[in-house]
Amino acid sequence: NVREGETILLECLVTGSPQPMVIWYRERGTLSSNHQAAGAYLRIHQASAADTGEYICWANNTGGVQQASVQVSVVAAVARPASPVISIEPHSVKVRLGENTSFKCLVRDGAQPVKIEWKMTQNKIMQDNVE
Repeated sequence: NVREGETILLECLVTGSPQPMVIWYRERGTLSSNHQAAGAYLRIHQASAADTGEYICWANNTGGVQQASVQVSVVAAVARPASPVISIEPHSVKVRLGENTSFKCLVRDGAQPVKIEWKMTQNKIMQDNVE
């Protein structure tokens, strides 16, 4: 199994004298633009579900013809959880010494649950009177 978006490298192990000529093809369908065949190698760039299937290497020289196949299965990439989108209200406030104020952190979007941790600028330690 290969994850969607990865590059796949297939190798056809061939020996013989003279060196066999290798041709790659698919059991069902043709090689597409993201397939790059170079001798004994077949590279599949940015693999997708459409690349799932059987790939065959065909080797030919004066001694005869041989072929081998491999089954490729491309699975969906695991989606990364969305980063949370937050807003702090009010954005800023002026407070006189000794007065109270409060702020709200609103989580508007993203993967749940979200852990909220309050810190001061430059990770300074919060004072004991901060709840």
